[in-house]
Parts: sequence; C-alpha cells; structure tokens
Amino acid sequence: MSTLLYSVIAFLLLLVIGIAAYFLTARKYQSSSTVANFYDQWTVDGILEFYWGEHIHLGHYGSPPRSKFTPTKNYSTRLLRTSLQAMVRISTKLNALILTPHFSQAHEAFDDK
Repeated sequence: MSTLLYSVIAFLLLLVIGIAAYFLTARKYQSSSTVANFYDQWTVDGILEFYWGEHIHLGHYGSPPRSKFTPTKNYSTRLLRTSLQAMVRISTKLNALILTPHFSQAHEAFDDK
C-alpha cells in the first residue's frame, strides 16, 4: 500500500479516537450558573481575551430579554400589500422597457412623476 493510504487510514483512526474521547469525557449541562462560572473562570485566566480580544461577548446568563416588536395581522397585511405594489411597479417598468423600441421612450417609464 502507498504511504498516502496509510496516512489517510491513520488520520481517520485518530479522528474516530478523538470523537470517541470527546463524547466519553464531555460534561453534561447542569445549569446556567455552571456555564457562567466557566466563562468567568476563562475570563480571569485571560483565555477568551487572548483568542478573541477584549470585547468578547459572553452572552446573557438570565432570562432572555423580550422583544418589544410583536408582528400583528395589520402589520403583515401592510407588508404584503406594499410588497405586491412594489412588484407591480417594477413589472410595469420592465414591460415598458422591453416593449418600447426606443431607449428614450423606455427611459421615460422609469422617471417617477
């Protein structure tokens, strides 16, 4: 066998061993406070700042903030209506451009009045 084949087999074997080791030694999630404690420890050690800089965002430990925007039926209807109107305007202008033999006449179709 060639050395390339041996290299590929060795790589795949190491990959399988690494994945197995990861799943066998991975800790299970306990609570948000344990996650927060690990982030805080990494911050004290300087690991996060070393790799990602001083402006690393560590997330939110409490309940997620609620969005102030709640889409309503009225909003959805207006959005759909506006989108359809824009599509009609664009298709009308494109039809004028395609069907008009002279560029100057087609250019007038794109002028908003």
